[in-house]
Amino acid sequence: MKAYFSFVLVCLSTPCFSQKVIEFIGVQEEPIFKSKEDSVSYASLQSILSNSSIDSRDPKKLDGLFLQRMRLMSPNKITGFRKIYRANLDFFQYENLSDHTDFAEVKELSLSGKKYKKLPREVFKCKNLEVLQLVNTSLSRLPRKINRQSSLKTIIVLNNKTSKPIKLKKNSHVETLVIRGEQPENLPLSYKNFISLVKLDLSNNLITKFPDGINRNKKLKELILINNSITLMDNEIKPNPYLEKLDLLKNEISKVPSSIENLSHLKTLKFNFNSIHEIAPEIGKLVKLENLSLYNNQLTAIPDGVYQLKSLKQIDLYYNQIEKLDSEVTNWKNLEILYLAFNKVFTLSDSLSQLKNLQELYLHNNRLSSLPENFGALENLKVLRINNNNLLYVPPLLSKLIHLENLDISKNQIQSLPPDFFNFQHLKMLAMVANPWDSETKEMLTEKAKELRAKDVVVHLNSFDEANDD
Repeated sequence: MKAYFSFVLVCLSTPCFSQKVIEFIGVQEEPIFKSKEDSVSYASLQSILSNSSIDSRDPKKLDGLFLQRMRLMSPNKITGFRKIYRANLDFFQYENLSDHTDFAEVKELSLSGKKYKKLPREVFKCKNLEVLQLVNTSLSRLPRKINRQSSLKTIIVLNNKTSKPIKLKKNSHVETLVIRGEQPENLPLSYKNFISLVKLDLSNNLITKFPDGINRNKKLKELILINNSITLMDNEIKPNPYLEKLDLLKNEISKVPSSIENLSHLKTLKFNFNSIHEIAPEIGKLVKLENLSLYNNQLTAIPDGVYQLKSLKQIDLYYNQIEKLDSEVTNWKNLEILYLAFNKVFTLSDSLSQLKNLQELYLHNNRLSSLPENFGALENLKVLRINNNNLLYVPPLLSKLIHLENLDISKNQIQSLPPDFFNFQHLKMLAMVANPWDSETKEMLTEKAKELRAKDVVVHLNSFDEANDD
């Protein structure tokens, strides 16, 4: 139970959980139950768990509640999920505005209800308004009048339903626009009237094509298109020399087209949770790209174009089917973090040692039986995870990694260690679980573990180490 309780607390703090359940902007995903009884039980549990009077110091009570919730969420009890759009309760609620309100103090305002087909005049009294949230409304336009509110920088539109696309009237102050609602036909036909727009979030709208016309928004830096149905099959990305960040997580992309080169100023590009198996070589023309994420796709090799990205500082290739790291990796001179875990990697090029800026390297859960002999040349490495592989030995030069802080060599086939293995001066965490150590090494490890723990190093060792309570 203790472990489960810890797991729940971790889940509550993860980005994935916050996006899905307690999202700041007011979108929640709730299960649809097969039986009315389970639906009522779930609602009751949610009410209890959201009650701030629950004592979080009573783990047994919380464990019981979360366990009940977990049982209700089993696949045989639910038929799917529905999105619920709610006002952010941290904002001032429109219905609480009155003649006695100090309108100058209202900076975050939420207005809810389909009866609202236009913005009430009281909204415009909030001269210092910074964030306006519109939930379950029926607005046909965001009027020109809101341009008078120079402090208004963010507008959030959730589940706005109209017979036509919502119109955006001229505005020179709004910098962030969020529209969600699973009605792509209600989205604006153009965003050019919001001339100061820096961030546009069109997630969860069932969009099938890359938005057209955003290249007219010359200040737009960030475009978020999470959880849509975009395929990019029509090679449809038009030139946009302004965009710096693009997030296409959870779409239906299988091939990244050559038109990706049209986003020439991109610094961050995310394709997580798609089914990508091919990337056009033109991606290599994104000369400013620093962060590329291809987490959970279907790549069997690192594409040639990706190897040409010389400005990369971070690349995430977790959960693909990649088998090797080629010599072209030398192009990644600026790389600081390489995520390559949960693949099928069986060999690493010696050229990896030339990545002098590399600080974190994640190679766990692959098929490596050895590391390059010059591996110790990665002099700035701080984190190295090579657990869950088939390593037979540790290269002697590994001790040259003088800045190493976090090392995990667990679950390999290592029987002994180099004499100077424990010379890491900055070590904070060392994991060596489940290796077939020989008897001499076992004895040595027990003593070394005691010495390291005396220096506040966290050590995870095999069960033979009785002093290990981790």
